[in-house]
Amino acid sequence: MADRAAGVFQLTGPRDVTYAEVGQFLAERLHADPALVMHSSVKDAGLHAGIGPAHTTLDSSALRQRYGIAVPDAWDVLDRVLSEMPPLA
Repeated sequence: MADRAAGVFQLTGPRDVTYAEVGQFLAERLHADPALVMHSSVKDAGLHAGIGPAHTTLDSSALRQRYGIAVPDAWDVLDRVLSEMPPLA
């Protein structure tokens, strides 16, 4: 903020992951049945293709290049959150 830089700086990780991929990752780590995670899409829901977002990937390279701030990978963040959770009953 002290730099007063203009623009949009994304705080997203270095790769784009889907909700389905996150669900599979969590199911594996929590020893849940992976069949409970279902992939779906706008098309699968019978909705018009134009209703979905045009872009789903957010690029954090400007933040990294300009300020040396690297946003952690989604899997690393989820692993840390899970490691700090109390055990499931």
